Amino acid sequence: MDLQATPTPSAAAPPLFMHALRPQWGLAVLTDESADRRSFRFQDGEERTFKQGFYHLLETVERPPDEAEEIARSLGLTLTETGASVVSARPRRKPEAIVRVADQVRIFLHLFPGGFEGERFRTEVRGAPDARPLKRLRAHALATASTLLSAERLDPLLSEGDFAEVHRTALAVAGATNLCSPSDDLKPFGLLEASLHERFARALRGWLWDDGAEVDRFAALVEVLRESEHARDTWPLVTVFAALVHPEHHVCVHPRTFRKQLHAMRPKLTYSSNPTPSIYAGFREMAVELRGTLIDEHELAPADLIDVYAFVRSTLRPKGLRILSELT
Repeated sequence: MDLQATPTPSAAAPPLFMHALRPQWGLAVLTDESADRRSFRFQDGEERTFKQGFYHLLETVERPPDEAEEIARSLGLTLTETGASVVSARPRRKPEAIVRVADQVRIFLHLFPGGFEGERFRTEVRGAPDARPLKRLRAHALATASTLLSAERLDPLLSEGDFAEVHRTALAVAGATNLCSPSDDLKPFGLLEASLHERFARALRGWLWDDGAEVDRFAALVEVLRESEHARDTWPLVTVFAALVHPEHHVCVHPRTFRKQLHAMRPKLTYSSNPTPSIYAGFREMAVELRGTLIDEHELAPADLIDVYAFVRSTLRPKGLRILSELT
C-alpha cells in the first residue's frame, strides 16, 4: 500500500505524529487513510484508527530528518525514491526476557533483606499509618484513602451535589502516593472539566462501593476519563483508587513492569495501553496468584496487593534487572 504522506515536517523525512492527550502511546506514523478515517501505528505497538473530527488530536512532531526516518522505519514506514511512504507489515517487537519469580525473589531479598517484614522494606516502602506522610510510604496513603474515599464520606457529597469536592478528594488521595506520575496522571486529572465532575464522582463511588457487575463499574470510570479533553485514562490513575481502598482485592497497575510480569506468568493474555475490564481482571488475577506463590513457595509475606505491586516494580525495573545480572 502506498500513501502520499501529508503534511510533512520536512521534504525528506516521513511525518511523525503524537496524540495530544495520550503522549504515553509514543510517536506514530500514518498507515492508512480513507474518506473519513485515518489509521496510525504507535510506538507502544498498537495501531489505532480515528474518525474525521478527531484528526486535530494527532499533532505533527518535528524531528531531525535522520531521526524521523529511523523512527518511521522502526514502525514499518519507509520512503521510496519518489517520496511516497510505503507501509510494511507491523514490525515484530523484540521478545522480552522472561524473569522467573525465583529470580525476582533473589532481587527482592537483595534490595530488602528480610523481605516484606524486614526493616528496610518497613521503613522505605510500607511505613506505618502514623508515620510521616511521605509519598513513597504506603501505610499512610492506605489509611488516608480508606477514610477520604469511604462510602460514608462520599455519599453525603453526592447527595449535596458537591461533585467538585469528590474530584478534589480523589486528586489528593492519588497525589499522596508515588503510584501515579505527577505529569502523566495527576496534572491532567486535575484539569478534569467541571462538566464531567458529576459523572466522575458517581463512577468512582460505583467502582469502589457498588455491588453491580465489576465490568460495568470499571468501564464507567474509564469512559469518563476518556471523554475528557485533559484527563487521561492511564492504567495507574484508573486503578489507584481501588488499590488503596481495597488493597486485599485490587491492584494498582504500573504498565511497564506489570506487562513484563504478565509476559512471564500469563503470556497468552493480550495487553493494551488502554485500560479495559478484561485486561484489568487478568492483571488482578496475576497479582493474586503471585502473592500466593510468594507465600507458599518462597516464605515471603506480602500483606496485600500493594506489597505485591512493590515486589513487581522493584524487581522488574532496570535497576532490579541489573542486580540480577550481578547475582548470576
